Amino acid sequence: MEEAIELASKLTTRCPKFAEAYNQRAIARFVLGQFEESATDCRQVLELNPYHFGALGGLAQCQLRLNQRQEAIKTLRRALKLQPFSETLRESIAALEAQGD
Repeated sequence: MEEAIELASKLTTRCPKFAEAYNQRAIARFVLGQFEESATDCRQVLELNPYHFGALGGLAQCQLRLNQRQEAIKTLRRALKLQPFSETLRESIAALEAQGD
């Protein structure tokens, strides 16, 4: 995972508009438990490609691990706009909302 982060970082330096390089680094950082850094990469992916469904899911997962439940709900709602027929997303949102504040 460390090598993946290093290689993806080199790629983001060489090609800063290549969203998938940030996404792959976000995945590696997530696996290593670097949730804040992974979330930052997910946000960069979404800045470059607002329709990147994987980055939305990754960002929501990071937000949950960072105890940012309301932000995760917002992120999942954004994902639902891209995939409005996803029962999994609807169920995830409902479960999070049921937890209350």
